[in-house]
Amino acid sequence: RPDCRGCSGRGWIVLSPCAGCGGQGWLGVVGQLDLDIPPGVVDGTLLPFPGFDRSTVGSSAPRYIRVKVSRHPFFSRRGRDIVCRVPVSEKVAKSGTTLHVRTLRGRRTEIVVPPETSDGTIVRLEGEGIESEGQRGDQLIEIRVKGSSRKKTGGLQ
Repeated sequence: RPDCRGCSGRGWIVLSPCAGCGGQGWLGVVGQLDLDIPPGVVDGTLLPFPGFDRSTVGSSAPRYIRVKVSRHPFFSRRGRDIVCRVPVSEKVAKSGTTLHVRTLRGRRTEIVVPPETSDGTIVRLEGEGIESEGQRGDQLIEIRVKGSSRKKTGGLQ
């Protein structure tokens, strides 16, 4: 089905486009901003930005900032939970050990890797995840057994 000329497939037409964005609904502005980002914001969130100088773009429409959350080399996010992968050797997984891991807030803590730990086993640190809407997630530490030929079991500790 070809797109119509009026909306180019968007499903809507701007009847009175502003001079700033030409009817696109957004305007890219490069510069430095100081604003407070609330904890727990996810990638793509639109935050209102009331202090923007409206004379710059010639419109009095509300202004929003779209948040782009950068990837972290060690931590990833699953909702309010923070996930990290910790590699251990097959020998350590078989015999068990105590490991020091870093939390999201930079604190070092000990976790116990029990004997006979399988690749993909999760150790949970309660309350060490992202705070959002008055609740805090957990930090999930996935034990990755280096050189493991066993199937991932994903057990929860």
